[in-house]
Amino acid sequence: MTVSSQRLHILKVLKRQGLSLEMLHNFYAIIVSKIACGISFWYSFLTKAQIAQINSLFERAFKYGYVKLYS
Repeated sequence: MTVSSQRLHILKVLKRQGLSLEMLHNFYAIIVSKIACGISFWYSFLTKAQIAQINSLFERAFKYGYVKLYS
């Protein structure tokens, strides 16, 4: 989660500097792939607090515009 939070911050800084670089694709490539891999191995061992951290990361990503809702 620490690495993913740091990467999210990097994307936020790049966006602020105007380097768009397809932020949505970058988010999925460098953050979601890492979390998805970890969840597939460790999901049954995650605590509620850790699941809340993952949800918080995705809520921040949505706030910054890196996650889109599909209906």
